[in-house]
Amino acid sequence: MQRVDIGTGSIAYDRTGVGPTVVLSHASLVDRRMWAAQQAALADRYDVIAFDQLGYGESVPAPARARPASDLLRLL
Repeated sequence: MQRVDIGTGSIAYDRTGVGPTVVLSHASLVDRRMWAAQQAALADRYDVIAFDQLGYGESVPAPARARPASDLLRLL
């Protein structure tokens, strides 16, 4: 697990593999761990990033006005 500060908080993510980048974003009420099997399967051909949105998993709590798409762009 790695972390990156995106200005509005700290996002936790896992990055594995090499190649074109694939980003895995979790559904509500879960975290990046929902993608563990897919991340392992894709890592031999792709640079795979699975991240916890702010307020989920090992990321910090989300600010009152969360912007998941903007947070993803900052992560990348």
